[in-house]
Amino acid sequence: MSSQQYTTYRDEPRSSIESRQITVPVTRPVTTLQTRPVTRLEPVTRPTTITDTRIEPVIHSTTITDTRVEPVVHPVTGTFTRNEPVVHTSPVPFTRVEPVVHSVSGSVTRNEPVVHQYLGTFTRNEPVVHQYQGSVTRSEPVTRNEQVPVTLNVTNLEPRTINELVTRTDRVPYTTTVTTNTIRGNPIASNEIRQSVASSVVSPVTSPVRTTLAPTPSSTLVAGTIPATNINAVRPTANVRFIHNVTGGPLINISIDGKLAHAGMGYPTVSYYTPLDVGNNRVVITDSENKVTLLNFVLSVQAKDYTVIIDGSVINRARPVRAILLDDNNTCPAAGQAKVRVVHAAADLPTVNIYVDGKKTFSDLKYGAISRPTYATLPGGVHTITVNVAGSNARAIGPVQVRFEPGKIYTVIASGRANDARYPPSLLVEQDNYGRCYL
Repeated sequence: MSSQQYTTYRDEPRSSIESRQITVPVTRPVTTLQTRPVTRLEPVTRPTTITDTRIEPVIHSTTITDTRVEPVVHPVTGTFTRNEPVVHTSPVPFTRVEPVVHSVSGSVTRNEPVVHQYLGTFTRNEPVVHQYQGSVTRSEPVTRNEQVPVTLNVTNLEPRTINELVTRTDRVPYTTTVTTNTIRGNPIASNEIRQSVASSVVSPVTSPVRTTLAPTPSSTLVAGTIPATNINAVRPTANVRFIHNVTGGPLINISIDGKLAHAGMGYPTVSYYTPLDVGNNRVVITDSENKVTLLNFVLSVQAKDYTVIIDGSVINRARPVRAILLDDNNTCPAAGQAKVRVVHAAADLPTVNIYVDGKKTFSDLKYGAISRPTYATLPGGVHTITVNVAGSNARAIGPVQVRFEPGKIYTVIASGRANDARYPPSLLVEQDNYGRCYL
């Protein structure tokens, strides 16, 4: 019996968590002063000619005619005849009645109507029109240029440090001890029985579907067989990341199965992917300052990638804090394309429609819903996103210009609160695959 050692090398994956700097598009509201025409109702005084009509006593000049009955003397010249006794002398005087003509010259007075005229005045109440120069004041719309605060959603590329699980391949020496036992004079003397002992420990393997390999004692190799891998159990894992989207909420700590996974996450923050065991995992989310528990739930996962959005409001009881689980599809988009999905997580906004470059891309997203179909494929470049209230043209967010790099995958989250100047409705744009995707 003789022993001999052989040293060979094989490639084994090694995983580690590394930090690196990336730039991500971040949309934030920016308030600036702009000069805009502003119209208000203001008192305006204008000169005018005022006409005033009122009833006043008016004196009129007139010729007065006065008719009254007065004694009137009329001169009379003429003759009149009347029967009077006339004495005749004759041989015998006699008297007889005869018509006698008398001449008269004088006057006669009798009562007659007499008309008198004289100049005079009379007074009566009549409408009198007065005009004078004055001014009138009334409220009119007045337009002035004023400095007005305007809030715009501005998207900038900002540096961000991420921790990610990186897998590298190392050359690992593998030593094999071979013991040869030759039985002479035996029909099987030409056969050899070999025993192999592994001298190294196999490192955990990290891949898109995570597995953990456990080291094991040496295994027995039978002559003429391929050496076996030193694995007793394979435990698949899921990859889970968390997004803090509780608008205006506190800093939070996230513990998984009793261990602190993420500490001091503020709004809005996205964590790196964390490997979790497939199956049920207890997740507890607490306020990092006063240690109040905000959420306590069981997260059931398979060997896939997931995103958990912590959403809701700490002040609106109708929208309590909750978790939204997203199934991440990090398979690579086609060449030159980007994959984009949208999540409605703005607690105070109604059902909305999503428009990309003026075209309705996702319809009727209710609060807490994810776009259907889940992902839209867009050409890499700058695109304009607008969020409208469903069933109307009322604009809820945007338009916002966002750059989507080709070969990358994005989640766009409608966030913020309506009628809140501190946290107005806006879009959070998160890159899902950080430059990596699965073929």
